[in-house]
Amino acid sequence: MVTAAAATQRRDAEAELNLPPGFRFHPTDEELVAHYLCARAAGRSAPVPIIAEVDLYRFDPWELPERALFGRREWYFFTPRDRKYPNGSRPNRAAGTGYWKATGADKPVQHGGRTLGIKKALVFYHGKPSRGIKTEWIMHEYRLADAGGKKPGNGSLRLDDWVLCRLYNKKNEWEKMQQQKEKAMESEASLSHSHSDTRTPESEIDDDTFPGLGSLPEFDDMGPAPAGAVLPKEEVQDFGNLGGDDWLAGINLDYLQVPGDADFFNNMPLF
Repeated sequence: MVTAAAATQRRDAEAELNLPPGFRFHPTDEELVAHYLCARAAGRSAPVPIIAEVDLYRFDPWELPERALFGRREWYFFTPRDRKYPNGSRPNRAAGTGYWKATGADKPVQHGGRTLGIKKALVFYHGKPSRGIKTEWIMHEYRLADAGGKKPGNGSLRLDDWVLCRLYNKKNEWEKMQQQKEKAMESEASLSHSHSDTRTPESEIDDDTFPGLGSLPEFDDMGPAPAGAVLPKEEVQDFGNLGGDDWLAGINLDYLQVPGDADFFNNMPLF
């Protein structure tokens, strides 16, 4: 995944390059060798400081795009090469969790009527040699034709100080994966923003939802209930088993009086 920090770092690097609007970096093999690799090997400045210096063989290929200064489908690096054996001239192709394996024949790079460099194509295999799994990661390695590599000695394994490599994914899987991640991040950010807009802040929530309830009287210690009050269900007596007129035995006659008319029963006509 291209992290947000890595994407910001790449944008900052592109801004520091001060490239003109619409700039595209699609150099030919000859231009790469003559104007970039030769300049780096001689210690001179390149026409545009657009190629990162990375020990490429320390990483898996899918980790390298984040370390590039420029590029979206192909990435360029200057890297040293080490020997596979102390007294040999074969380069060590182990890298990250796998290895690079040469494919096809070397191609000479011509400039000014002479062979200036050599181009080699390599494919990355994940795993151990002879049992590795082929991937879609391709690398073109450019080295100077007359460099010849450093002579072995002094216990150093360094074969070349600098070679130039162009890295890309054959099926653009890395770019597709980054686009999917970017869309997922945008969708997640949009969803998070939507939730933050519709949610009521806790500071605006009124805890006193029913302000009138606080002023109601409490009935726990107020003595007998007033006339006309509705008793709780658990306090209602069950008179279902009383027979005849005995159901009146448990009723307080005070509850049967009409409020405001104490002589109500006294003034009733007799039949």
